[in-house]
Amino acid sequence: MKASSQWKADNYQISVDGEPFFVKGVCYSPVPWGGNSNWQPYGDFFTPPWNPIWERDLPKIRALNMNVIRTYNIDNTTGDHSRFF
Repeated sequence: MKASSQWKADNYQISVDGEPFFVKGVCYSPVPWGGNSNWQPYGDFFTPPWNPIWERDLPKIRALNMNVIRTYNIDNTTGDHSRFF
């Protein structure tokens, strides 16, 4: 999808550039093996040094043909999330 795409929602149908857009999504919150979201940084594993977790997972999500990701535990007040986004 190009950066200048036009999105529209009408009557429960999303369209992008006039074409129907069908959501194929996944909920995602990277957590280290054996870890949990109660650990520091409290579930926000979208920042360095945690990049290897989602760098491993994102190609697998793409291979499943997902086109939307719902993220959990991103704290926009701390850390640099730009590499993930």
